[in-house]
Amino acid sequence: FELTTQVRETFNEGPFAVETLMEPISNPWNAQLRFTGLDFLPDGRVAACTWDGDVWIIREHNKQLHWRRIANGLFQPLGLKVIDGKIYLTCRDQLAILYDLNGDEEIDFV
Repeated sequence: FELTTQVRETFNEGPFAVETLMEPISNPWNAQLRFTGLDFLPDGRVAACTWDGDVWIIREHNKQLHWRRIANGLFQPLGLKVIDGKIYLTCRDQLAILYDLNGDEEIDFV
């Protein structure tokens, strides 16, 4: 299940530009999006975690952001790092590695 938002250009002066990535505030899970970590996957997508225990994959295409929630229920992940294509998290209660065992872009094992 994907949610779509826009990329908003907020500043563009010569060689310097700022784009704001709009988050899906309205979502089917009523999830609060207080981001606590992000990193880039090898293919250019972004992995991001939130204070409330969600992990999202974000891809950009033609100034649109496509958000997919791949994990939830983690205990306050406060940092995220991608190493060799795997997502590592530092949570309040554990260090976690996320595994998608069947390739459906949803986490099957932590």
